[in-house]
Amino acid sequence: MIQSPIIPNGINLESYFQELKAIDSSLAISNKSIRFQDSLVYPKEETAEKQLRKVQIGFDVVGDSEKKLISFVDQLEQGERFVKVQDVTYRASESTGEGGEYSYSATVVIEMYYLSKFETGSAIEMNS
Repeated sequence: MIQSPIIPNGINLESYFQELKAIDSSLAISNKSIRFQDSLVYPKEETAEKQLRKVQIGFDVVGDSEKKLISFVDQLEQGERFVKVQDVTYRASESTGEGGEYSYSATVVIEMYYLSKFETGSAIEMNS
């Protein structure tokens, strides 16, 4: 059975980074830098108690093959959370090593949506 992606209640970045760590380890790639930008999606009233927010996350990753970097992006898209890949830039550069191997890198920008109490990133209590 195919499961729909989840929009988490609260940003819970710690668990998301644990998921990323597992992907990185399974593919033998490395995250070199991560950037964040958070914004309000709904409602338009910035002081609303309950909000749908999104965080734009940029990753700079390196690996030893282009296939591993493509697999990284695929796994981001197919994870449990609702993630929209906004941009991917792949690069290959010749190494100065003995074998003339190539090194591979990518910059990946995603948007991840989440529910939150006003600007806190914490979960919304579901009491009426």
